[in-house]
Formats: sequence, structure tokens, C-alpha cells
Amino acid sequence: MERVLSKLLPRSRFDRQQEAEFAHAATVALWSAVCAVVCLLAAMVEFAMGGTSGPWLLLGSVLQVLVLVQLRHSRKVEQAAHLQVAAQMLWAAGLIVASHAQLVGVIMLLPFLAFMGTVVLPRRWALAWAGFALAAVALAQVLRNLGGEPWLQPNPEWVAGAVVRVPWLMTILSTATGLFFVHNYRTMVDAVLRTRTRERKLSAAHAALNERLQLISDSVPAAITYIDRDFRYRFNNEAYERWYGMPRSLITGRSLREVMGAENFQRMLPYLERAFAGERVRFDVALNRANDDSVRHLRGSYTPEFDTHGDVCGVVGMLLDVTRLEQANHELRRIATIDGLTDLANRYAFYQSLDQALEQAAERGESMALLYLDLDAFKQVNDVYGHAAGDQVLVCFGQRIRDSVRMSDLVARLAGDEFVVLMRPVEGKHEIESAVQRIRAAMAEPIDIGETQVRVETSIGTALACDGDSADSLLKRGDDALYADKRRRQQSIDASSI
Repeated sequence: MERVLSKLLPRSRFDRQQEAEFAHAATVALWSAVCAVVCLLAAMVEFAMGGTSGPWLLLGSVLQVLVLVQLRHSRKVEQAAHLQVAAQMLWAAGLIVASHAQLVGVIMLLPFLAFMGTVVLPRRWALAWAGFALAAVALAQVLRNLGGEPWLQPNPEWVAGAVVRVPWLMTILSTATGLFFVHNYRTMVDAVLRTRTRERKLSAAHAALNERLQLISDSVPAAITYIDRDFRYRFNNEAYERWYGMPRSLITGRSLREVMGAENFQRMLPYLERAFAGERVRFDVALNRANDDSVRHLRGSYTPEFDTHGDVCGVVGMLLDVTRLEQANHELRRIATIDGLTDLANRYAFYQSLDQALEQAAERGESMALLYLDLDAFKQVNDVYGHAAGDQVLVCFGQRIRDSVRMSDLVARLAGDEFVVLMRPVEGKHEIESAVQRIRAAMAEPIDIGETQVRVETSIGTALACDGDSADSLLKRGDDALYADKRRRQQSIDASSI
């Protein structure tokens, strides 16, 4: 329909904002074109039969053509509609003047006046229905006359030509319905277009909101995504694209298993299932990134979205790559717990482990022992060879201790040349003595300091943990045993020198 009407009306200015105007003009043009053609044919028949209504029919046809011209050139629909009203009035006036059609002319004017009432007072719909009723009366008159039953005794010449009666019937119908429809179609179209305009505005607002949401999410360093109940991506930001190394078009709409891989999906599945059960989930997880085969540490959350029925319809996911943070934390923990020179546990880490070991030993009934060690005459090494050489001796001492005890035993450097070994569990004193002998044997070997070799001996104190021991009490007993061993060895050296 629009394609046909567009040939009658110019489309150069037709756009969506002129939809109502175009629809209104199209309706007027359609009625005018039909009336013009039919009335022109009827006028030709009337002239051929020598009737008196031919000029009026011809004039009405010309006026309808003028309506089309008005629409074609100016698109001023209201002026064209008024011109059509004038054509209807001339038709009615012609019929009244013609002696054989006065009744029809009056019947035409009545619905026309009713129609004008709806124009002036558009809310008085009763006048419009009165116009339709009068049109029905006129139609019944025509049908009765066609059937040969005179009604209200009109002039017989009026019913002489069936073809000529067609334009009168069309005039009545167009007056009662056509013009009413023309003038009131705008109200209907406007209502529809208001709805369409509202929908377009809502759609535009929705699109603008999505663009704003995308812009905001793209500025966030965290990877943000939305996952539906089928475990498919429906939204993701630039950080998510960068993390997977693929454009948004290759992520949106695809399943999580396809994008992140089966292994990563299985790791994330428990968190997703909890989220789709209605729980807000926070997690820390390590995933393999496919684009560079690296293991990345992620910290994130899954937040469920509920529909109007209270069911979970999707999950909003936020993932933050904390790999560098984890590496930094690991390094800080290492620095905080590892001795920087020997790479053994430091004093802080040893005290933590000792407290924990004492608690576990008391709960489980296990035995544990402490070895307290230091280097004999270490100050002389520093004084003779320098502190760098002393550091080499300490490193070698720590490594030899580590190699002489079990993997389950904890070796730590407390300070200076003081080292400790926490042995757990121990079956008896023979395990302690065996460890001491291995350490002494290892320290009997000379230590290389550049091109020089030095021999450094060690004193070792041992303490077996007892019920009620604390870390400090156990260390004190080990320290006392160390100095007792040092005195005993010194006395042995003195005795041998006499």
C-alpha cells in the first residue's frame, strides 16, 4: 500500500518523523483518486443520456483532481482535506438545485453537518454516529429504488441510470465515512506513532544505556562478563578480551567451555553452580591462559541476577588477574620467612613452626627434639679472612646441616653463626645422636674460601621436648646444652694439650 501511495505523493521529504503526515495524506489521496475516476465515468454517462447532473459530477471530479494536485505539490494535508469538503458541498448543492435529486442532496448534507460537528467538537462522537445512520438511510433509499419499490416518492428520473447513481452513493458514503476517517485517521495514526515513538525512544535509551555500560565496564581493569543459564557469554568488556586474547565477537554467544577450555571450565564449574543456585560467590583460582600457556591467578566473584519470579536468569562475573600480586606476596612471604644469606628459615619462621610443632606434638603424643648449633672460633674467621669469607662459611655451614638431616626436619638460622634444627618426629635419642654425628662429620671437611681452605668446628646442644614445654623454654634448654657441649669440648682440648 505504501509503495502504491508513494507514487501519488512525493517521497523526497518522507522520513519516519513525517509518518503521520504521510498516512493522513495517503488516505485523502486514495479517496480523492477513487471519487475522481468514478465521478468522471458517471459524468460521461450522464452527458450521454442527456441528464442534468453531468456538470455537477464533472465539477466534483475536477475538484478531486485539485485535491490530488494540492497533495502532490504542497503536502498540505489540511488544505487538501478542506478542498475535498468543498467538493462534497458542491455535489450536495448541485443535487439540491437539480429538481430530481433534492432529497438525496439533503440526505448528503445531514451526515456532512454531523461530520462537521465531530470536527468542531471532536469528543461528541454521537454526532458522528448520527452521520453514519443517515448514510445508511440514504443507502437503503438507493437500494429500494434499484429494486423498483419507490420510497418517499423521489423523481423517477433520478433512478433512471444505475451507473449515474454510483457517484451519489459514493458521495454519501465518503461524506459519512470517508471524510470522517480522513480527519480522524490522524488521531489513530498519532496514537500508533506515539507508541512507536515511545518504543523508539525506549530502544534508543536502551541502546544508549548499553553503550554507557560498555564504556564504563571497558574502563575497569577487572574482566567483567555476563553468563546466561546455558553457560554462554552475553556480555564482556575489553579486559575480558585482553585476558583471552580474542575479540568480543568471538566470545559473545559462545559457551564457557569453548572459550576457556574444558580444564578451566571444570575448575570454575563449582563456583558457577553455586551462583546459579542463588549464592554470591567469591573465589581465588589459578587458570591456564590459552593465548600464552601461562598460569594466571584470578580473584573474582559471581553475582546472580534474579528475574521477576525470583529465579536466577544469569550471573555477573568479575575477574581480576592478581598474578603479579600473588608473586609479590610470595616474594614478601619468602623475604619474611627466609634468611637472606643462607636461604634457610629465619628466626621468625622458626618460632612460628616451633609453636605449631609443640601444639601438634601435644595433641598427637609425638616426640620432637631441638638441635642448637654454632661455629667455634667464627670471630677469628671474620677477623682473618674478612666478613665476605665469613659469609661463605655460614652458607656452607647451613648447607652441610641441611644435607645431614632428614627432609622433614626444619633447619633455620637464628642470628650470626647460631643455627637450629627442629626434628619431628623422633623415635628416641639414637636418632638425635645419629644426626649430631652426621653434622660433625660434615663439618670435619675443610671449607673452600677462594684459594684458601679453612676448618671450622661446631658445637651442638640437644634438647628433647617435654610436656608443657614452650618455644622459649625448649630453646633455652638447647642453648644451655650448646654451651655445655662447648665447655666440654674446650676442656677436652685443654686436657689434650697438657
